[in-house]
Amino acid sequence: NYVAAFVLFFLMYMVILLYGMNVARSIIEEKTSRVFEVLLATIRPEEMMAGKVIGVGAVGLTQVIVWLTTALILTGSSMVTALAGNSAHVSLSAMQIIFFIIYFLLGYLLYSSVAAALGAMVNSEQELQQLNMFLVMPLAGCMFAIGPVITNPTGLFARILSLIPFCTPLVMYLRISLAPPPMWELLLSV
Repeated sequence: NYVAAFVLFFLMYMVILLYGMNVARSIIEEKTSRVFEVLLATIRPEEMMAGKVIGVGAVGLTQVIVWLTTALILTGSSMVTALAGNSAHVSLSAMQIIFFIIYFLLGYLLYSSVAAALGAMVNSEQELQQLNMFLVMPLAGCMFAIGPVITNPTGLFARILSLIPFCTPLVMYLRISLAPPPMWELLLSV
């Protein structure tokens, strides 16, 4: 369970970061090609942003589901077990998978909204690179906090960090995988 939680933590981290940046890049691309002006003449800005966020998010979720399915099939096969022994077997509970999808979607919506705002503020990739820290810093903070959370998932530090919105998707999922928190904390984090 520890290895599965750790791998899924990094998977969620990378996918949220990469697909959030894809939203920002697509906005910049439309702004530089003047497609943006034509689109705004036909649809409202809220609809266009929602379409971008939902479309890229659906691609990200599909990719994650394919990766998880492949990993579960491979680690459950007798060939992998024979080659690597019992150490290759990874067990994921239904609760872990459900909460992974929930926190992936919520984290993606939060970070892609920030990325969309960054993409709307700048006019080029170079300017986006300069503002990229606003997207990366909260995620990096979660990475630095992974040690204390793993050693004490029910401690005060882990509980507080898992209720801060920019850390919730990663830290709360890690806590759920290691030592399920009380229901009120789950509801509050969502």
